Amino acid sequence: MITIPQTVTAWTARPTRLEEVASMLRFAAERHRTVLPRGAGSKAGWRPSSGQAEVLVSTSNLSDWSYEPGSDVVTIGAGVPVAVAQARLATFGRRLPIDPPSPNATIGGALATDEVGPLSELYGTPMEALVGAWGVRSGGTIVRVGETDLAFGPVGHRYVESHTDPHLRWLRHDAAADRGVLVNATFRVTRIPPARRWISREVMTPMEAFELLQVVRERGLAPSAVEFNLPAGGRGQIAVLIEGSLESGMDRAAEVMELFSPGAHYSDLPPIWWGRYPWRGDEVALRFSASPMALRSTPYAIRDAAGVSVAMRGSLGMGLLHAAVPADLPAERLTAVLRTAKAVLHAHEGRMTVLSAPAELAVTVADFRRD
Repeated sequence: MITIPQTVTAWTARPTRLEEVASMLRFAAERHRTVLPRGAGSKAGWRPSSGQAEVLVSTSNLSDWSYEPGSDVVTIGAGVPVAVAQARLATFGRRLPIDPPSPNATIGGALATDEVGPLSELYGTPMEALVGAWGVRSGGTIVRVGETDLAFGPVGHRYVESHTDPHLRWLRHDAAADRGVLVNATFRVTRIPPARRWISREVMTPMEAFELLQVVRERGLAPSAVEFNLPAGGRGQIAVLIEGSLESGMDRAAEVMELFSPGAHYSDLPPIWWGRYPWRGDEVALRFSASPMALRSTPYAIRDAAGVSVAMRGSLGMGLLHAAVPADLPAERLTAVLRTAKAVLHAHEGRMTVLSAPAELAVTVADFRRD
């Protein structure tokens, strides 16, 4: 039996299964308490504050797991860290088709924000990789989405909605303050390729990186991921991940090496910056999304508006870059940077969003927190 204290302003619940989540959300709705799910908290700052949540739902104990060796699907609890799930699947020679960059990202958090990593170029976004899910809508209605593992479903429950398409709009991180809770998710798994090799080289300008990307694509070399790194005040790098059989993978990697020479480097391990965001906790975190060709001018426009170098990093093939803007810029300069980025990307049918910022800049960035 789950009870909610009547006199507290913030209460943390740690449900362990679907029915407990449903009972808790119905109880909270009856008493007009706002509910906020929370995983590892790695992206807590990504969501604009809408006031104090009265019931914080920790997903840490939502640890469902179901995988049969040789199967092409796995069901994982929302509170399971993605890295833990990947490690368990690796013992069977399999992997999830998601690799969110946030440290300690959970299955629920990756889906709530649809957080993409380098492998999204090959597999699509986490939402696109989803097969099915069990969750609970605000108010306590159990939701079954897509193809789910019935072993984790409710028994004789009358508050159930079924949806054939795996859409989780009621879960999304940018939804209204009182949101639903994901309990578990089912994904298709893929075999871990026998051969993986990263080929990288320095580039003098972002334009050079985009030109190399274009050549790799024109040659039909089928990279699994292409990432770009532009440190503040340093030279940029482009890195390509080639995967496949020992013969095919190595042949394509050798061709990329030739294209990137002179100055090409290869490794069986990714560059240290691969799959990581460029910001620290005290910077303004931006996301740019547009076509790869449209993004090539963005670093120059941001640099000119800021008056300083700005670190950028992201997935070239996905048309996605992230930037870390110094938080100590004068307010008018920071506003100019945000307006410039938004205008440049809008001209190319792209988008700029402030993902997070220090609390003291909340008012300055408020109008830029949405796509």
